[in-house]
Amino acid sequence: MTAGEPATCVFAPGSVRLHLNLQTTPTSAVNRWTGTVSMMDPVPGGVRLFAAEHPEIAVDCPSTTALTLGIRPGVQLAFSIDADDVSVRRSR
Repeated sequence: MTAGEPATCVFAPGSVRLHLNLQTTPTSAVNRWTGTVSMMDPVPGGVRLFAAEHPEIAVDCPSTTALTLGIRPGVQLAFSIDADDVSVRRSR
């Protein structure tokens, strides 16, 4: 790929880490964002979360984590993902 070429970033929904606020997000995480949980769908072993601000991004969360963090629609979360878990692909 060359600079300025259209691309898409891809990662597994289960590789995203969840935090209750941005201050607890590791500062070493280059890829981090915040969002308000808008929808939750059941998946094996947990739930798939979608944020109102980024509806195209799916994040999988184990059931135990969802319960511990009190995750439900309307909760604001901080998300982070390690750069090693992201691949960049050419957009078509």
